[in-house]
Amino acid sequence: MRDKTSPMTGVEVKIVDFKPTPEQLITDQEFVDKTIQAMPDIHQEIVKLAIQGLSIKEISEKLSLPEGTVLSRLHRVREKLYK
Repeated sequence: MRDKTSPMTGVEVKIVDFKPTPEQLITDQEFVDKTIQAMPDIHQEIVKLAIQGLSIKEISEKLSLPEGTVLSRLHRVREKLYK
């Protein structure tokens, strides 16, 4: 933890450095895996390709989908993960 003064307000705040434990990381990964597995196959495929580092354009070409469709499906996946 460290102290820092806000340049805008002049108020001193305490900053806490958060470092997740290995157990928390495993739990988070399990949650992500289970959430993705519960999704329709096409969403799973898009997520896997995105994780592999493919661009939206590359994913759309590989799956023969419009780029907008890939973007909207990735958005839906993110919404489910952040709920």
